[in-house]
Amino acid sequence: MLRRVPTPLVFAVAIAIAIGVLWHRGAIDDVRTAISEADRTTLLTGLILYPAALALLCFRWHVLVRMIHGASHAPRASEAFLTSVALNYTAPVSVASASRALLTKRALGLSATETSAVALWEVAADVGVLGLGGAAWLVFSGEGADVLAALPGNAFIAAGVLVAVLLLGALVAVAFIRRRPRLQERLQFAALTILTSPSKRPALAFAAVAISVLYWFMQGVVLWTLLRAVTGESDPMLALGFVTLPVVLGMLSGLPGGAGIREALMVAVADAYGANPSEALVAAVTYRIALFAAIPILYGAVRIWLMADPGPQSHGTMLTAPGDPE
Repeated sequence: MLRRVPTPLVFAVAIAIAIGVLWHRGAIDDVRTAISEADRTTLLTGLILYPAALALLCFRWHVLVRMIHGASHAPRASEAFLTSVALNYTAPVSVASASRALLTKRALGLSATETSAVALWEVAADVGVLGLGGAAWLVFSGEGADVLAALPGNAFIAAGVLVAVLLLGALVAVAFIRRRPRLQERLQFAALTILTSPSKRPALAFAAVAISVLYWFMQGVVLWTLLRAVTGESDPMLALGFVTLPVVLGMLSGLPGGAGIREALMVAVADAYGANPSEALVAAVTYRIALFAAIPILYGAVRIWLMADPGPQSHGTMLTAPGDPE
């Protein structure tokens, strides 16, 4: 039954829920106030970059599908990706990643193993780039201890519970799989497929990593312009601190869009550099709203693209790579 639900309807429902969540938190009013007081030219430059950066992520998803499966359809892959990004505002990151894989599977007809591989490599690319950037910032800034100390106390409790649950789940899964040889073989095959996919198409794997680096560099520029417009601070190291550690820890927190965790760490980074914490918080919230505002704009462009190039005519149509049997 869920397979029959049109993707545009899923997207519209996700957007409606996300607007409600953001409105309830007061984020929209905060951003409206910030925009009225900020430098308009600088702010506009940063916000224009956001749809362009989001388009890069759509292209990366298309590249990852090609890396794993050998073929893709760019507009349908982009539609699935943008819908899952909207869902990220309403559900934990694990749910958003799963929905991205499910929507792509439905749109392009990939196998469960292939869609899992695409989702995992996407997360690995983001965590890898942000992790390296965060490590570089910790080394060169010397502010890491103060920033991590600003994490809410319940964040460490939640992280501990999450780790405990994951370990317990892994132990139960191992015990269960050992008693079922056929399932063990299938999982080994899936793991092998996931791990060896980049080596089969190294050019596409390199392209996915390069796009990830370019995307997060653009996000750094966006945050730098927002911080400059709202707080008056223009230190590139401040922007690097904003876009790396808070974002990656927010992603790993499991909360919808990293809500709360990301903003708390961004404020701590700003405080370490002497920026006004309340203004930095407004910049951080504006950054979140900017992404949200870019989603429907880009989604509309993708729907127009789909009218011109509909690709597979039915859900679940299997795309085949050049040279693969039909």
